[in-house]
Amino acid sequence: MAKGHRLRVGDIVAIPLEGDQVAISQVVGSYKKETYYFAVFDQPCRMNDFACVEARLHDEISLLALSMDAKISAGHWPVLAHREVDIGRIPFPAYLEGVSPPGSFEVVDYSGERRRPAPSDVHDLVPRKVVAPVRIEKAVRALHGLEPWSDAYDDLRVPAETAQTNYWFADR
Repeated sequence: MAKGHRLRVGDIVAIPLEGDQVAISQVVGSYKKETYYFAVFDQPCRMNDFACVEARLHDEISLLALSMDAKISAGHWPVLAHREVDIGRIPFPAYLEGVSPPGSFEVVDYSGERRRPAPSDVHDLVPRKVVAPVRIEKAVRALHGLEPWSDAYDDLRVPAETAQTNYWFADR
């Protein structure tokens, strides 16, 4: 990424694996101004195989993580292209946030822009967590058998069913 270039929702990023193999990720959303949702797709591509890169955008999403652009601005994850995000297929999470008075909670959408009071029986929502880009990279490498899997990567996996997705804001 060129100095001064601002990462944008829709940017397609290559996460290095082995040799010229890369995992394909797309920036599918943002939270405030400095954190981004990275969706990592199942199958790898060769770095310069742009037909493969385009095809990956229709694959299943393996990982979804809220992170920063440090690996991109350092040049470790090159931005390959920019495409519109198919927002309807992204399993964005909703989060639980404590509010005033103490003991009160709200459900907040992935972007932090929409919120509503949390029902008293909400047990499946978690607080928002930003992970380091290196955690995403290590999880991607582990998915492809290049490193051992760590339990620390479990919360980056996209659930088979979407119980923790943004069903609280289904009218988005």
